[in-house]
Amino acid sequence: MKTILFVLPDHFSVRNFIYSPFIEQNFLNKAKIIFVVHGPQNHLNRIKNKSNIILEDISHIRYPIYRKFTKFLILKIHTILNFRFSTINKLKYLIISENTPSKYKNKKDTYPWYIRKPFPYSRIIFKFFCNIYNSTLFSEIRSRELINQYNPDLLITTNPQAPATRPYYIEAKKRNIQTLAYVNSWDYLTTDGPVMKKIDQFIVWNKKMKDEMVNVQNSKKPIHIIGPIHMDFSFTPGSIFSKEKFYQTYKINPAKKIITYGVMGARFGKHEPEVAEYLAKKISKNKDLHLILRGHPEDQTIPDRFKEALKYKNVTLCMGIHFHSKEIKNIDDRIILYSLMSHSDLIICGPTTLTLDAIQFDKPVINIGFDGSKLLPKEASVLNICFTNHFGDLLSHKGTYLVKNFKELDNAIENALKNPSHLASGRKKIKENYLEPLDGKASERLFNLLLS
Repeated sequence: MKTILFVLPDHFSVRNFIYSPFIEQNFLNKAKIIFVVHGPQNHLNRIKNKSNIILEDISHIRYPIYRKFTKFLILKIHTILNFRFSTINKLKYLIISENTPSKYKNKKDTYPWYIRKPFPYSRIIFKFFCNIYNSTLFSEIRSRELINQYNPDLLITTNPQAPATRPYYIEAKKRNIQTLAYVNSWDYLTTDGPVMKKIDQFIVWNKKMKDEMVNVQNSKKPIHIIGPIHMDFSFTPGSIFSKEKFYQTYKINPAKKIITYGVMGARFGKHEPEVAEYLAKKISKNKDLHLILRGHPEDQTIPDRFKEALKYKNVTLCMGIHFHSKEIKNIDDRIILYSLMSHSDLIICGPTTLTLDAIQFDKPVINIGFDGSKLLPKEASVLNICFTNHFGDLLSHKGTYLVKNFKELDNAIENALKNPSHLASGRKKIKENYLEPLDGKASERLFNLLLS
């Protein structure tokens, strides 16, 4: 029986795997899987009856002061690598961040001056820090203990760039354990720096990500395309409410068409409350429409930030998942999301993954590319974010409406509702490049790959 150590370094990874059909694969008599989880989650009920699955929650471990210091150093080296990797490869996410005037910058998007110096384009300096990051320096006790305890045949993580996964790869390679990485998000490869060198094989959603692994990450390792694991859930029975149940749940007149506005969160969505209020006011005057505001995961500021929009009739709030809640219901959140995408007639959002969620169901999408009534500098505008490497490529397929003012928004809403099949060929291209293979069998493909 094969022993697999599976590291889930963030909340989205946990949701995508423990709360997905992957957990239902027949590991019995074939493999023992140990999930290493970082973060407070209500996982145990999901796996309590699965004797061949073990959960190691290390989120509450307290480390001595010297370990905290070495962790701090690794995070700084990771930041240096991210900046220099993005600089050398001229990745648009960094260019946009660097060109944004300081008064409009978020602290998370600001690199300290010492990160830039000296010679930011120097491949020699980049290689120096890369070698340190991939070396056995600053190893971690807990990762060593877990690998010693379970002696796995295989290590896999869901983020080959995250500092949280680094020590597991280092300890695994010391023992010649085979290593894999599933790239959990479509934007990681062009926004989160270089992948670890100590990985034998990579697993990605789609051919676009495979191209980025080769051309951006310069990887010569085997790369497997299996499709997006998290979307498998939408193919399972009961994963989508019937239209009748959905309308009853949100107390919506079934004769109305639904427009969903998925917001990005406070960090990038300072303009969104104004846009939401504009939509709410417009829709409240139309007896045939209903607006649902879908919150971004972890954003608990929605009720307060969007209080003006929520005052209008025909407006419903649908909060995103709150990972730290003690009463978390991950499966319910997936049902709500896919039901929302399935039964909405139009999805409006910024340059976010919700675009792909909508295109999975072949729904018209309007991407907001303006800052409400504010006239921000081009470098600080949300329109700039629309042209990062991953999202700019998506827009090139012309499968969504990109609107740059309220008038264009009005026209796009009218066109999308009257003619939903408009831009369908572009949506098909996006689906082919970003979501295929999309058949509910990505979990099965990963399962077979892990056992091969």
